[in-house]
Amino acid sequence: MFSGHRPLYDLLFGDVPMDRWPPDDRRTGPVWDEFLDARRRWAQGDQFGATTLWKHVAAMKDIEARHIAQAWNCLRLAGVEPPPAEARRLLGVVLEVPVNPALDILACYEDGSAYYLNHAGRAVIWSRPDARLDPAIAAVMAAAREVVAKTGPWGKPRLDLPPTGHARVNMITPGGLHFGQAPSDALFKDPMGGPLLAAGAALMQGMIAIDTAKE
Repeated sequence: MFSGHRPLYDLLFGDVPMDRWPPDDRRTGPVWDEFLDARRRWAQGDQFGATTLWKHVAAMKDIEARHIAQAWNCLRLAGVEPPPAEARRLLGVVLEVPVNPALDILACYEDGSAYYLNHAGRAVIWSRPDARLDPAIAAVMAAAREVVAKTGPWGKPRLDLPPTGHARVNMITPGGLHFGQAPSDALFKDPMGGPLLAAGAALMQGMIAIDTAKE
């Protein structure tokens, strides 16, 4: 397990159960208001009203990709599937790489944001203040799209952390989570997993360099 990062880790995938998102009623403003109203409507039995609001969020422009993933997660739980053209849209990538006995976690998204959760407790959050990491994030997303094109969504609840010594690549789409998992050495040598992990390593190094320069 990685030290102290579990709450943030569980938010990286945009798959919080509909009755627990948002986590409280204090968040307000665009997107949060829609999610809060949708949760209330669902609890009251207004399924049409709730799904209409989640669809509205899923169609919003210039919002965090994780919000779009969360909206589609709620919609799928409500029995609403995305159109085929939207189902394989890559919203984000989460890479889990063992650093025994713990994990390094790297996530990046369609909106250009990224997160690095180090096994020893360090966290680097990139909210795209500028375009310095855009090429590295684009490389990760491009490699991940190759995986999405050749795989299908898992269709089940997300698995817990990978077992010791295993790496996992996760691709977040409106149609659900695509992922691959194998012993770390094997996944780095895999024709699809290897390029994705290599692109992730380059992004991680870029994030660390920028974060270190601030110290």
